Amino acid sequence: MSHLTKIKTSIRDENILQKTLSDCDLKWEKLYLQSHNSKPNYCVKQSNKIDLQFNWNGEDYEMITDIQFWQQSLPLELFLNKLNQRYAYNSIIEKGKNAGFETIKEVKNVQGTITLTLRRWT
Repeated sequence: MSHLTKIKTSIRDENILQKTLSDCDLKWEKLYLQSHNSKPNYCVKQSNKIDLQFNWNGEDYEMITDIQFWQQSLPLELFLNKLNQRYAYNSIIEKGKNAGFETIKEVKNVQGTITLTLRRWT
């Protein structure tokens, strides 16, 4: 029996979400809504045709999936950790760039933690 699960995220920026999905090698498409006051939803394709979605709820994106039919390369919890880490990384890079910073150093340790060093000349 199918059961959809809503998973709350901190994802708010649709451009950074798109980049993050692409960085994670996920095949996705934008789903356009009838309302022009809302952000689009995103569908991540799975080979079993039971796709997962990122739906805008007015504040942030929620991930909607049927855990029983999960077909990603990582278990759900690790998938979410990787997605959230990449989203945070892309947010820092983008917001830093918009504020005039450049990335000068990036170090990833064995636990997967990423340390970024950004610089801005004044």
